[in-house]
Amino acid sequence: MGWCAACGARSTKKNKTLVFPKDPDRRFQMIAAVRALTLNNPNWNPTKTSVICEVCFIKF
Repeated sequence: MGWCAACGARSTKKNKTLVFPKDPDRRFQMIAAVRALTLNNPNWNPTKTSVICEVCFIKF
């Protein structure tokens, strides 16, 4: 369980969370998308425990 890095939603049975991809190209795209959604911190980088909810994943 975790909190979505993009919208802050909590992981539940209905709203699953996903880890950031290991592939450098896809990871870069996901980081750029989260940065675009979270305008408060344009220098944000994911940690080992950062996740994204499936709702935000579909938006990307």
